[in-house]
Amino acid sequence: MNTVNYKPILLLLALLFQVFTAKAQDNFARLHGTYKGTASTELIKEGGHSSSSGVKKFQVVIEKTANDTKLILKDYKLGAYTFEDIVFDNLTVTYQPENKRWKFTINPLSGDYINAKGTSYSLQLHGSLVGSDNYVYDNGTIEFTFEIYNRPESKTKNVYKGKNDVAAGIRSVATKNNKDIVYDLHGRRVQNPRKGLYIINGKKVLLNNK
Repeated sequence: MNTVNYKPILLLLALLFQVFTAKAQDNFARLHGTYKGTASTELIKEGGHSSSSGVKKFQVVIEKTANDTKLILKDYKLGAYTFEDIVFDNLTVTYQPENKRWKFTINPLSGDYINAKGTSYSLQLHGSLVGSDNYVYDNGTIEFTFEIYNRPESKTKNVYKGKNDVAAGIRSVATKNNKDIVYDLHGRRVQNPRKGLYIINGKKVLLNNK
């Protein structure tokens, strides 16, 4: 009776998985940057009663710091208060090649105290994604739904749509640190970058190297 040795097949599959994962992580660098857009908002009261409350304009930043990728709401207004940075940690993604998009999740806010802009107040905020249709597309657009609130009896639901604004995330530097990880705008790792625009440590940087 013939037996089949599955070990080489399993090793090949494991290798292919590692290559695919590494490529996906490299391409994920393309998602980093500043997204400009608006959110249609809905106020949800205790008991499930809701009402449309208009449109908010703010920026969303995706950036990598140390070993964590964060999603940050910039200048988000809740009630009478505006917050410079509302940070959601641990952004993770799954690529959907058939739709050319990245499905993402983030850790919820669980009563984090965040300073209101221009005041001495800190408000305790809660927030999380709503549903599972939260995406960043290969063309640089982002669509996601989230809720945020200071009081559980009054939650604000936001449906956000934005576009990655390359110019907003660019900073100019003369040289780079040897420890910096550099990608081109297509998400490919670059070992010896020349003069031009790159993604370094999650930020778009204009190198002036000759």
